[in-house]
Amino acid sequence: MTDIKQTAVEKFKSRQALIGIVGDMSVKRFPDISGLRVPHMGWNQTHPTTREHPLTRDLDEDARFYFVHSYYMEPRNREDVLLETSYGISFAAAVARNNITGVQFHPEKSHRFGKNLLASFVKGD
Repeated sequence: MTDIKQTAVEKFKSRQALIGIVGDMSVKRFPDISGLRVPHMGWNQTHPTTREHPLTRDLDEDARFYFVHSYYMEPRNREDVLLETSYGISFAAAVARNNITGVQFHPEKSHRFGKNLLASFVKGD
């Protein structure tokens, strides 16, 4: 069993969150910035990194997604980041390593952009 798969199984059995399963990632609370409401709730435009990935290949250039969160993920390896956005600070909106992907937003609440992303996920490559 791969390290990632074993970690996922162990976390699932112990009912722990799977955040960080992509590896080398920390989870941080948004900083106290004047005018920045936490939790962050609303639409944000995302920006793809230079990395090519099947999940983001067909996204519109102006893709935006619906976020509801107080924390953000901070991968130590920049190569794991697929999409970025900002809310007071810049942060990873989507990550991937091997065949595991994760998003910080709610694709199911993100209208046509989320539908497009989910279609790419189902289609795979």
